[in-house]
Amino acid sequence: MRKPKVGIVILNWNGWKDTLECLESLLCSDWDNYKIIVCDNASSDGSIDRIIAWADCHLDAPLPQTKSLRTLRRAKPTPVSYTLIHKSNLTETRAYDEKLILIQNGSNLGFAAGCNSGLAFAMSQDCDYFWLLNNDTIVTPTTLARMVEHTEANSKRGNNVTCGSVQLYYEDPNLVQAYGGMSYNPVTGIATAGIGDSTLLTNSYRQADVIPKLDAIQGCSWLLPRAFLEDIGLMDERYFLYYEEMDWSYRSRDKYALTYAENAYVYHKKGASIGSKTKVNAPSLIAVYHLNRSKIIFTKKFCPWYLPSVYLAALAQAVNFIRKQQPKQCIALLKSLFGLNLNAN
Repeated sequence: MRKPKVGIVILNWNGWKDTLECLESLLCSDWDNYKIIVCDNASSDGSIDRIIAWADCHLDAPLPQTKSLRTLRRAKPTPVSYTLIHKSNLTETRAYDEKLILIQNGSNLGFAAGCNSGLAFAMSQDCDYFWLLNNDTIVTPTTLARMVEHTEANSKRGNNVTCGSVQLYYEDPNLVQAYGGMSYNPVTGIATAGIGDSTLLTNSYRQADVIPKLDAIQGCSWLLPRAFLEDIGLMDERYFLYYEEMDWSYRSRDKYALTYAENAYVYHKKGASIGSKTKVNAPSLIAVYHLNRSKIIFTKKFCPWYLPSVYLAALAQAVNFIRKQQPKQCIALLKSLFGLNLNAN
């Protein structure tokens, strides 16, 4: 019986070291019918050249900084077949036999548009499933198999679902980042960090208790059936960063249930490429700006009656930035609310 074919879509932007760690773990997968599609948003750090050098065995992938994750890579690297395509040539419909596809997007398109080029390509390659995976992740050999099997089992029962994973902190692999995804508060426009965030993996979290709380699957690991893209379409490219997965979840909520596969583990560095807020660092200006810009876009689209309270919550956050002596973050937030460019004076 033929295994479903999975297109694994990974966005890279100035993060070749993270991407190589991720690719190494994917090549250890128990699920062998897949194609990896790395979309590069015009990186300035030589990412494409370094990924090609790695595929040709001229460059070793960095060892994971977390020692317990160092087994999630090949014991002996061998060449990986690849091809390089420019986004302008994605109209070609021929089948590609290479395991690794590198797509040059030509500019920094943001997350939604950057990934869409890979998703569209995967559609042309007759993939049955699409795994949206962050480049700053490492996966176990069984992660993909468990996600596909979970989705297939639901399909056989007549349930249309999309599937997340159990996300764990890369720096502390026993600490949960999210069971599948997050909840959303439309009054403030704020999504939770992740259901189960910062709890120990050994804690008892039952799937039946988590799934009713899921308002969105986190985009760092999300498996989608082909019918989802055919029914719902690609991601809304107005979101440069953040809320793309919330938008997808809301657009599909009457047709596809949100689920996650237990024991499908993904180790995530969380915000490595864009400077999201961590427990010790303030968020980057890019993160602050686009988080609030996307929040407003989403609210206008799905919950416009909550716009006044969402603006008030954002203004309260701006005051909090001042209180924490983070004036640049405050200015970035205010620019997003008033529709100004981040770099405008």
